Amino acid sequence: MPRDTVLGQARVRPRIGSQARFFLLLTIWSLALAAGTAAIVEQAWIRPLRTQLKGMNIASYDHAYRINGLENVLAASPLVFRSGRDVAALREIEICVDGQIAAVKADYDRIRDAYDDCAVALARFLDRFRLSFSEPEQFGIFVTLVSSRLGRYGPSSTTDPAQIARDPVLNCTQTMIFVARTIKRHYPAVEVREIGIDNQALGEHGFVEMTSRGRSILLDGLVGLVADVSLAEATAGTRPRPFIMVDFFDETQPNLRTLSEGFMRTLRLGGLTRRDIAFARPVANPG
Repeated sequence: MPRDTVLGQARVRPRIGSQARFFLLLTIWSLALAAGTAAIVEQAWIRPLRTQLKGMNIASYDHAYRINGLENVLAASPLVFRSGRDVAALREIEICVDGQIAAVKADYDRIRDAYDDCAVALARFLDRFRLSFSEPEQFGIFVTLVSSRLGRYGPSSTTDPAQIARDPVLNCTQTMIFVARTIKRHYPAVEVREIGIDNQALGEHGFVEMTSRGRSILLDGLVGLVADVSLAEATAGTRPRPFIMVDFFDETQPNLRTLSEGFMRTLRLGGLTRRDIAFARPVANPG
């Protein structure tokens, strides 16, 4: 507070000088500018960022309470989400995979050639995020993506992978068989298991575990999901270590989108137990 100045018997408070008035106006103007800038950033960047995070497809879920929504993800959680070049890289994979579906449906034996056509795009995306997968694992990921595009979701009882490729309607059992037996056919040394679960939150569901060079990953061919975690870790009944899940494509069928999000949430939070495993069948080498 400024001191009073004594003139005779009167106390006079000095007037604010022009320099002080200038700094006061500058401060008010700066505060107004900051508030306006914050509003613009919120509208033009933060809000779209929240929207992108709600479509998040890659995440380390150690600190995420819920799969969708920026507001429930702690800052300590390292996240990679679809944005800019990431969208372009994922779209390149999607276009390549979609371009191979007709050929695979016409001739199941062409899936290796289809993989070769898309291997560069897939490897480029994985390398971008330093996701280290072996050649058999990358092939397994590709087969998982193809499986998710073969047909619409519905009842089916086909068990032959070549026929599954041609069928227009598939459920999780068929996509599980297609992924598991296609991997085993092309990489017989890799350990592959068909996994069936009956979980209170998810109901019945089928997916694949493949093990290559001592590392196991889970592959869900119904929704195109890859999880860098083993079945043993996922069903230990406790929250697993931080791990990466990749849900490559936006799911357009609402029931499958709900299933995909529910499966990821259940894996992330340790919602599976060994009691949920209905079967874990090793896939034999093709005769």
